[in-house]
Amino acid sequence: TESSRSSHDVFVSHCKLLPDSEDRAVWVADICECNDWPSFFDRSHLHQISMEELEIKVVNSKVVVTVLDPFTFESRWVRCEHIWAYNAGIPIVVIFDADRYRWETDLQKWATMYPWVFKRQALALTKCQHRTSMNELLSAVHLALQAGIHPPEAEIRLPASDRPCQVVVGVAGSKHFDTVEAVKSAYSCMRYRLGQARPTLIIVSFTCSHDAASVANQFHKLAPDTLMLGCSSCRGTIVNDSWLGDERHTALSMWGLADEEGSYEIIHIEERPADLKGAVRKQLMHVCKRRRDDPSFALLFASPGGEEAIIEGMADALGQHVPIIGGSSADDKGAGEWHQISKASSDLAHAEMPVVSDDGICILVAWSSCQVATTLTSGFRRTCHAGVVTKVDDSDNGRTILEIDGRASMAVYDEWTNGEITKTVPWDKGFANVLAASSLMPLGEICSDGYMRVMHPVLLSNVTGGITTFCKSYTGMSIGMLEASPENLVELIPKTIRPLLEGRGTSSAMITLDEICGAFTIFCGGLVQAMDERMQLFTKKLAAAVGHHS
Repeated sequence: TESSRSSHDVFVSHCKLLPDSEDRAVWVADICECNDWPSFFDRSHLHQISMEELEIKVVNSKVVVTVLDPFTFESRWVRCEHIWAYNAGIPIVVIFDADRYRWETDLQKWATMYPWVFKRQALALTKCQHRTSMNELLSAVHLALQAGIHPPEAEIRLPASDRPCQVVVGVAGSKHFDTVEAVKSAYSCMRYRLGQARPTLIIVSFTCSHDAASVANQFHKLAPDTLMLGCSSCRGTIVNDSWLGDERHTALSMWGLADEEGSYEIIHIEERPADLKGAVRKQLMHVCKRRRDDPSFALLFASPGGEEAIIEGMADALGQHVPIIGGSSADDKGAGEWHQISKASSDLAHAEMPVVSDDGICILVAWSSCQVATTLTSGFRRTCHAGVVTKVDDSDNGRTILEIDGRASMAVYDEWTNGEITKTVPWDKGFANVLAASSLMPLGEICSDGYMRVMHPVLLSNVTGGITTFCKSYTGMSIGMLEASPENLVELIPKTIRPLLEGRGTSSAMITLDEICGAFTIFCGGLVQAMDERMQLFTKKLAAAVGHHS
């Protein structure tokens, strides 16, 4: 556009991770403006930053000034800006804060990796010599302007991972009680948020107040050729910074993904075979044979039960390094009213008729064209209470713990919780559903690496004295009690996004907030019941941590 090509002399490039680098970039822009060199600084000149707009701004510059720090070129935006500048023949002036960083130990790595950026000597600036630093900057920019623009004989090709991302995410939801109207409303709003992009895949979440078959069939009428998978949710669903949940527990949401260069496949096992692990492995291996490269991730929605076998089968087929995300389908009270829905793949380009299951398994295998990073957190603290499982019920694959340290597990758990669980729950024919009551005091397997595998109790039995959880247990397993408070969970879980963005999750590359296309979050149904009225605050903090509204 004409407005995009407004003239400026200096383009200021920096990585947004460190506040000090952002401040230094502002300082550079101010100094250049005072010297009558119009400067471009994205935060000040672009209301909405896009790769296309940014490239126009770079190639219409006369000089690029780069604020260097230990993270600068981990940013895809910064890498692109410098490749565009180099290919256009625009001089690059690099500066760094010598008060904070040493060239040899902190910054020289960038000169080794990107030598074409450092054709001019990097300027070391200090606060104690403010006037000198300012004059050196002005002199370097002046010389670069005098040198002029000289495109290279051979351009540097932008790596595929750094090319403008064409992935778009659009999210919408509805609290309409009528299922057909809820699906129509959510779908229409989701398509609007995708703009002109056509959805490749849609993930649907709905409370069990909606009929699963009606959700699937109405979706099929609206999007007959679009892949879809989804499941029932507990009491509500998250849409951007809003928790869609009220006293009626009626909500439905859609997470739409437009990724033309990506590839996605869905399988739906409607009835569970005897060899669950083998069946999952066989179907996924058939899917993976269609491509030679590894998937970006896999997403699992399944009714509770057998999760360990399912995940083992998935890992066998996909490889241990492919991230597996997902969760068990839920209902409002752990009463078995959960469902899975899908429109699976018949080949790489078409979707089948919708499928609904009560005890099924939906798996999405994704080859995304954008970078994917995942993380997992529980938010719980380990307590001093611990023991060893000495007896389990083999009839339900070890999901019921009968004894801890040779005593009835319910009695041990009652002592650990000071009777807080058993004194408040209603009993029916010798059983008590404690999913909500125990959510903030779950059990956990104490693993050898210090990791705690959370095991949420769902049923207590007066008949056997046992505790049924959503996880498989075994004789000899070290077990303990965990704890958390709603207030701590509200604050702690959103903070776990930070390591993911800093490259300490499944992706080794740093991710800035403005690079995020969208985020998909799965939250424990038991904790939803425990946090209840705090879910609205939690979702707002989570959205702020991700820094994006799709």
